[in-house]
Amino acid sequence: MSSATAQTKIAQLIWLGAGTAAQPTNLISQARQVVLVDARSAACAALNKQFGKHANIKVLHTLLSEHGDEVSFTEYNLAEFSALHSASGLAELFPGLKPVKTQQQPSETLTAMLQALALSGDNNILVIDIADISLMLLKQLQAANLLAHFSQLYLQGSAVELYNGAPTQSEVTQWLQQNGFTLTIQDNADPDLPWLQFSLNPLWQQFNQQKAQHEQQLEQLKQQIANKASNNEALQQQLSTVKVAAEKMQAELNGRIKGMDAELKKAHQQLQAADQQLSSVNEQAQKQQQERVALNQQLEQANAEHTKQLADVKQQFEQAKQDAVAQQQQLAKDNSRLQADLEQVSKHAATRLDKISQLEKANRQLHEVNEQLTRRQQALEHEMLKAQAQIDIIKDLLLKQ
Repeated sequence: MSSATAQTKIAQLIWLGAGTAAQPTNLISQARQVVLVDARSAACAALNKQFGKHANIKVLHTLLSEHGDEVSFTEYNLAEFSALHSASGLAELFPGLKPVKTQQQPSETLTAMLQALALSGDNNILVIDIADISLMLLKQLQAANLLAHFSQLYLQGSAVELYNGAPTQSEVTQWLQQNGFTLTIQDNADPDLPWLQFSLNPLWQQFNQQKAQHEQQLEQLKQQIANKASNNEALQQQLSTVKVAAEKMQAELNGRIKGMDAELKKAHQQLQAADQQLSSVNEQAQKQQQERVALNQQLEQANAEHTKQLADVKQQFEQAKQDAVAQQQQLAKDNSRLQADLEQVSKHAATRLDKISQLEKANRQLHEVNEQLTRRQQALEHEMLKAQAQIDIIKDLLLKQ
């Protein structure tokens, strides 16, 4: 893994409530440094066994809480749902969910844990798979100015309150959007517990920097005014002017915040519309592919039928041709025999006139049979030409497909 991570772009991956570190997928391979955090000793032992040989992956056995004191931690028969709070909506999703052990454990705040990791920049990913305190952890990071270090956030949401006092998916999404993050991907493989991916809007960071500068300037002006306010009335007037300017700056900032919120909502709506359009295009492509396969099958079946018909026609033609040759040969033999008889009759013309008449009649009949055979042979040749034309049409259709 060390050679693969050297080529990735993510500096650090912090995974809270890592469990088996299986979902979301393909995150560990993207990061140069990985920290997997879990409150359960069994989960940490399994993670160490799985990733212990990788120098860039660190496993921390840490229980996170709001104040970092000793807290009650409950483990359930579905170990991945162990938490500080009692299950509520989660028990409705998993009726067989039951607590197996509850005990007091020391805990740590997220900000205290992150101080030892020396985060820098915003090229980092944070995964929070602790549903009962996910929003509290985010607010803790924001209060400590650490949330901006993460350009991507992954959280597992739910439309219902999974634990007593736990936030819903809409509450987490709304709070993150108000703090500069946009919902970019929602994985609904499990519709009850979808994975949400949020990305930090770069304009938000620029806005926060400008806001901090303005607030710093405002504080500096206020301090200067406070230090000189007692000197003379002119300073009082200056203070009033500064207050007006500060209020104007605050109004401008509020206007920019509203504008950025509108842009973020519009971008989110456009992304959802693009996803729906892509799904529609994929469905149409699949339908066209199915129709194309069905048409190819029909053409192959028609080609097979026409090929069989052509073979039957050829066989009939060959049989008719053989019959015609046999009849012609028989006619030739009969004609030779009749000619011989005619010669004998000629010698006895006086006495064989009746027989000659009969032979002439038979000869005419044979001639009619020969003409019938000739017409039949022409009809068979015509059928052969029609069959060949049909085959050529089918070939052209197949080539156009």
